[in-house]
Amino acid sequence: MSWVLDLRIADIDGFSDSCRARFSEAFLRVMADRLSMLGGRLVSLMQEKNVGLV
Repeated sequence: MSWVLDLRIADIDGFSDSCRARFSEAFLRVMADRLSMLGGRLVSLMQEKNVGLV
């Protein structure tokens, strides 16, 4: 399942401080999860291709 949220900076600036904090925390959590997933995929691909780290 996927969804898209279209927000402008002006929209976010209009949020209350606590809402902006919750939004930022959720956004950063999603980005961290995706970077972690990407890192795992890169390691798996490197192992599959027998590529070593420099």
